[in-house]
Amino acid sequence: MSRTLQKQNGVFFSARLPDNTAFKTLEFEVKSLCMGTNLQYAESRLSRLMADFYEVVARLNMEDVVQEEPKIVVKYLLEALRPLAFKNAV
Repeated sequence: MSRTLQKQNGVFFSARLPDNTAFKTLEFEVKSLCMGTNLQYAESRLSRLMADFYEVVARLNMEDVVQEEPKIVVKYLLEALRPLAFKNAV
């Protein structure tokens, strides 16, 4: 295998590795998310939470994380359900 081909393969396969700094930034940003209790209907609260999450993801240019890492996305959204205000309302 030629050196050029090896280099191209290395670049190609390294693109598939997750960028840990990007995930750390995303994790930091989504910690501020919480499901508010000021909206009357649960569907509205969930829609607002999802819109806020997608806004953060779009701002960080990480839209593909929703498709590629669904378990991480679910973890972030579940953590947003834990604030004291939400627990007291439920």
